[in-house]
Amino acid sequence: MLVVARLTPAMLSHLRVVAGDEHTVLAASSWTALAGVLRARPVEVTVVDPCVDGAADTEAVRAIRAGFPGVAVLVYTSITAESTRAMLSLGELGVRHCILRGFDDEPTRFRDRLETMRATGLEERILGALRVALVAGDAPPALVGAVEMLFRRPTRFRSATDIAAAAEMPRRNVNRWLERLGIAPARTLVTAARVLRGYQYAQNPALSMSDVALRLGYADPRIFAAHVRAISGRRFAAWRRIVTPDQCVSESLAKLVVGRAPAAPPVLTILRRAAGRG
Repeated sequence: MLVVARLTPAMLSHLRVVAGDEHTVLAASSWTALAGVLRARPVEVTVVDPCVDGAADTEAVRAIRAGFPGVAVLVYTSITAESTRAMLSLGELGVRHCILRGFDDEPTRFRDRLETMRATGLEERILGALRVALVAGDAPPALVGAVEMLFRRPTRFRSATDIAAAAEMPRRNVNRWLERLGIAPARTLVTAARVLRGYQYAQNPALSMSDVALRLGYADPRIFAAHVRAISGRRFAAWRRIVTPDQCVSESLAKLVVGRAPAAPPVLTILRRAAGRG
């Protein structure tokens, strides 16, 4: 996930600790610079302190939210009289997400909040399509949860065995369910989820293919490159340069939603055919 922040140096440092290796955090030195990053890069979440310059500047936050409605806004601020007034004002404008420094910015909790801000992110678009099949097919809740965890935290998964462990069922049962639901096998799900996250990492031009592969947990960058080609049909350099977020989603879904397998004919029908009566 690509995050851009307008924060004090101390709060920015803490945000980078929270983001770890899974997310890229860009710093904006001014509100104008923040808007410039949002215009130029596929940012999913912006983290701002309306009081970063001392006095509250709710108008700047309002302009960011209005100008870039597809980007989630998370307010990260200290508790002061000024910030309290700012949060009340921003709440009236529809800003609902807030982290208070020193109260609820413990790294794990903060990281989970960042993950929930991906509502308009690429993973949620993929999960939205997969949920239709999972829910319509009455998939076990544990399997649904495992698939959601895979796309939200793909660096924790390496193989189909990891999905099976998360779903608490044998791998063959996972794949039987997926086949019944018209979803690609677990191994393909893992590959697609890792490549999708890799696409977001790759939007940071400072990262090489090896850097992206390392962040995703690949021991060999060549395997990551092969996975990119398997999902998108492109080499890494072209994939990073020309594929839009919409194309990335559509290419992933083309590999993941394969259609339901035809139902097996009833036993009586099979016997009739064998006897030459069907």
